[in-house]
Amino acid sequence: MVGVTEQHPLILNPSPIKIVLLGGQEVVQVKGKKKKGGIKVNAKLDLAIITLEDGSQYKLKSYVDGFVIEINENFNKQRPLDRGYLAIIQGRII
Repeated sequence: MVGVTEQHPLILNPSPIKIVLLGGQEVVQVKGKKKKGGIKVNAKLDLAIITLEDGSQYKLKSYVDGFVIEINENFNKQRPLDRGYLAIIQGRII
């Protein structure tokens, strides 16, 4: 599960969220038992780029390799953001 801490600048900025990009893509719906359509994420790359209405951008990292299997649809609607999560990632099995 990926979220942000209470001290993160994203939480401290009161501006509403304009857009959330996961892996450089707009949020998509993951479907089915095998979670087809999940966005592949890499520990070294940005998981999400969150743009606020005031123009500021925040980049979040996943810190694990895997696929996004669930996205919190309320993440860009709720404030404060520290009460939820951004995504659930299924780690890659080696």
